[in-house]
Amino acid sequence: MPDRAISSAEVRRANRHRVLRLLSRHGAMARADLCRESGLTGAGLSRIARELIDAGLLREVSARAPAGSVGRPGASLAIRPDGAFVIGMAISANRNAVVLMDAGQTLWEEEEVSVSFTEPEAALQTFADAANRLARRCGIDRNRLIGIGLCIGAPAARAVSAEGYVTSPVLGWADVPVGPRIAAATGLPTRVVARAAALLQAEIQSAPQAQHESRFLINAGLGIGSASDFPGNAQGSAIAGLGCVSHLPCPGSDVVCACGRRGCLEQTAAGAAVVRLLDPLLDRPGLPFAALNPALHQALDRAAEGDPAARAAFRTAGQRMAHGVDAVAALLGPDRIILAGQTGRQPDYLAGVRQGLSALASPVAGNTLSVSTAKSAEAAACVALENFVFSRQVDIARLKAA
Repeated sequence: MPDRAISSAEVRRANRHRVLRLLSRHGAMARADLCRESGLTGAGLSRIARELIDAGLLREVSARAPAGSVGRPGASLAIRPDGAFVIGMAISANRNAVVLMDAGQTLWEEEEVSVSFTEPEAALQTFADAANRLARRCGIDRNRLIGIGLCIGAPAARAVSAEGYVTSPVLGWADVPVGPRIAAATGLPTRVVARAAALLQAEIQSAPQAQHESRFLINAGLGIGSASDFPGNAQGSAIAGLGCVSHLPCPGSDVVCACGRRGCLEQTAAGAAVVRLLDPLLDRPGLPFAALNPALHQALDRAAEGDPAARAAFRTAGQRMAHGVDAVAALLGPDRIILAGQTGRQPDYLAGVRQGLSALASPVAGNTLSVSTAKSAEAAACVALENFVFSRQVDIARLKAA
């Protein structure tokens, strides 16, 4: 009997998840369309819809009757924007922010956070305090605030453990319990991911029409992070972590990477490479990676002002990155490759990537390579929505108590 009860509850959670995800991707849908797409019977969908409506997470909206039809149009189902709220946090060496987002993916409020990373515990408490302030300032029912998504400025996905512990050379952190500390200070479940994964999640949620499209995102800041979305992948995860370009070698480079290899794109094709090209004093072994960050901001400002040396440095780094983009295209064949990050979006860097791809006679076409404009904190909120609202783990009891 207990096994049957557990199995029934799991099936109900899975079916609820299908409905929530379809509505989050497509907006309002007629019940018949939901049944067809989810595989649920009409009775099964009605039970789930009633539960979610009672919890305040769904609403019924009037459907427009087709031209020439007679009788009353049916009601469609849609996510109720104020039915749930999440917090998004971006923690990085350059820009730090906390945002409040509703279930309709509308940003309610944002707060910039200024911290020192030399004391991780104090820094995390500052972020938690900002999250609690946002919820109070917006006057939302605390029971409708149901989770936190947090993205870390860490080049590689493996810098974040499943439990939310973070190791980031850029922040100077080693095995810091980010997820547990934020969860304890806010009383909310917290999902911690590398920034590339958060940015890709934002891309997925902003383009529901491309749900069957495979995507690979490269986040180029000071270093390089990457994340992938291959629908139907064996891991069963939306962001499988397949592929990591940061430690692919750049031909002809002997720069020693922190991993011990030479020529890694992490060191030769992102912001670290730009600042070393501009200042030979920064091009020396043993210099902490984080120490290069102020110089990258200066390089971005110089390039924006038209400085020829800065623009050339970004272009050179972009040409090197073309080897990574070409390798991703050849080995994984995604439908779309997305460049993101403060370095990845820089115009001269982008021009360098395209020039490099042309020189390699790469099959990557213009419509294959795109640029993400997603902001880190908002992307982190998208992670929270995916993990705590449009998910099997959505806390129905908490929402019903609101």
